Amino acid sequence: SEDPAHNVATAVRAIIVRIMIFYIGSIVVITMALPFSSIQDADVAADSPFTLVLAAAKIPFAAGFMEAIIALALLSAFNAQIYATSRLVFDMAKDHCAPGFFLKQNRAGSPINAVILSMVFAFASVGLQFWNPPGLLAFLFNAVGGCLLVIWFFIVASFIKLHPQMRENGELTELRVPGFPWLPWVTAAALGGLTLLMLFDPDARNQVISVLILAAILVVLSFVLPTGQRAEARR
Repeated sequence: SEDPAHNVATAVRAIIVRIMIFYIGSIVVITMALPFSSIQDADVAADSPFTLVLAAAKIPFAAGFMEAIIALALLSAFNAQIYATSRLVFDMAKDHCAPGFFLKQNRAGSPINAVILSMVFAFASVGLQFWNPPGLLAFLFNAVGGCLLVIWFFIVASFIKLHPQMRENGELTELRVPGFPWLPWVTAAALGGLTLLMLFDPDARNQVISVLILAAILVVLSFVLPTGQRAEARR
């Protein structure tokens, strides 16, 4: 970000407002407009609670409308994930934690090889849908959720560790998170509680355990394999 103190703060506030309006607001409307017994698992857009609400409001073509929204949302998420994963690989390559092959950029400055790698894995995951063995989609959803819990936990842990150091070194910017130090600890406790609830869900238990084992393996490998700093020191 060219001006992180302003742009990141603006983005965070916008996200909070959007969550309140589009997520929590829509759930409130659904729960007030539909009986709980009519809300079931939706395999197609026509069974979605959003579609049922639109149909109850006598809005024509509700199912087609929801299918278009779902397609646009998926494309938006796909674009965001390609951007995020390719830049992550690019930054890892700059830190000597990934092959230098991924440092190549096109004329627009995009890390083209990292983008291609991200798209290969993206289309591979789409290809799995054609195979579609029983439980695959639930596994992928739960695996993503488990990985996000690990990522969020490390974000909170990094904040708890680095915030005092940056404050002591005078490195804190104008962008501040209120509630330190209790807020990150509350967040960590909430993440722990959510993980515990997932362990009581038979559909999510194996995925959470698998993700925790994978995270532990990666932590061990981080001490065994050369990191960017150690690789640079050896050079």
